Amino acid sequence: MDERQKMAEMNQWLDQVCAALQVDRDLIAEVTPEILDLVARVAHGPSRPGGPLTAMVVGVAATQDAGGFAAGVNQAIERLGPLLEQFEK
Repeated sequence: MDERQKMAEMNQWLDQVCAALQVDRDLIAEVTPEILDLVARVAHGPSRPGGPLTAMVVGVAATQDAGGFAAGVNQAIERLGPLLEQFEK
């Protein structure tokens, strides 16, 4: 399966997940590239199984940010930068 097909399957899955959990799909789409990058960095750095859980923690942090969800996700990822840089050298 090529990358385009993988992304199409991911998007179909996320459409279903968002519908089932009544989450605005546009919110998720807005930060998908950043979250995928974060998960890859964690999985190839400090902890492979920690990637998805790190994404979950970022999501929780984003809901606590008064600036909105996407801004909160980006701020949380930015704050994790120094931690991840330790594993990328």
